Amino acid sequence: ASYVLEQGDIRLVVTGALDSDSPIARHVMEHGDGVHDLAWIVDDARAFAEREARRGRRYAGLVLDPPSYGHGAGGRAWQIETDLEPLLGICHGILAPGAFVLLTAHTAAFDPDRLASSLARTLRVRPTTVESGDLGITSIDGRRLELGAFARLAGTA
Repeated sequence: ASYVLEQGDIRLVVTGALDSDSPIARHVMEHGDGVHDLAWIVDDARAFAEREARRGRRYAGLVLDPPSYGHGAGGRAWQIETDLEPLLGICHGILAPGAFVLLTAHTAAFDPDRLASSLARTLRVRPTTVESGDLGITSIDGRRLELGAFARLAGTA
């Protein structure tokens, strides 16, 4: 059974097994029961990652959706062209062994190959371990709205 907990724009889904042979029960038997840390980064990902690295924290996964251009806390400018790889380098220091990373971009200059290359280079993994592709939505009548690209390191966590 699943329960939706909602407050404002935030929704959490809590799921539990109804019988011992369900997919949820099998997952709990294999991975254990528990709550995992979640963090939503809304202001300055670079400052967050630097702070977490200093604290020695490690994460089983990161989801990054950086803007093409913007300003962080204190008005510090962000440009994906120059700031993405340094951010990924900092994030490398807060990844637990076997962690996953999902990186998306909505900037024309960052196609799937470029995102995958940046992710592989900064995380020091073989390029063949990074999956990448286009992001888009296809309507019922077949029209497609292109949204950008993704790169994903599946991890083992």
